[in-house]
Amino acid sequence: QQECQPDLLLLCIECSFLHHKPSPKAFQRIWQYIQPTSQRRRVTTPAQDLHIQQVHLQDRLRPATQTAAETIGLHNQTISAQTVRNRLREAQLHARYPHQGLDLTPAHRRNRLEWANAHIRWRLARRRGVLFTDESRFTLFRADGRQRVWRCVGERFADVNVVDRVAHGGGGVMVWAGICYG
Repeated sequence: QQECQPDLLLLCIECSFLHHKPSPKAFQRIWQYIQPTSQRRRVTTPAQDLHIQQVHLQDRLRPATQTAAETIGLHNQTISAQTVRNRLREAQLHARYPHQGLDLTPAHRRNRLEWANAHIRWRLARRRGVLFTDESRFTLFRADGRQRVWRCVGERFADVNVVDRVAHGGGGVMVWAGICYG
């Protein structure tokens, strides 16, 4: 740990006086910089940190609460889910919504690749008879899925933070379209 060095503090103060008018905040920052830091003791060992990372890399959908319940820290202490989240964040793993993609089997992938390879050299004349279609659903009331509200403490029931609820999702419109060349 770094010891308090008054000579360094005086040097910083003198430099500050020479260049510009020092502010109390500048002195406070300098003083905090040279003070020894005290960190809270970790409740997990480096081996446990690595285990937590590996478990979550094997099962990406595993909740932190489950890992916390199954992991025992130093001195037989239980660890919190927040500790698990902190260890994962240190390993650059962050909780995000998963991407919603198609569930393709190896047979589906192979069939798609074969179709693409068979049609890669089609000329414009052969593409004229192909109809490309797509469909999309648009909600009429609000976005589907989970919504979040940024609010201050004590504003839980403020009108700006309350989202109206509509029975059966509020309805929507399904749009189908097709496009063809020529």
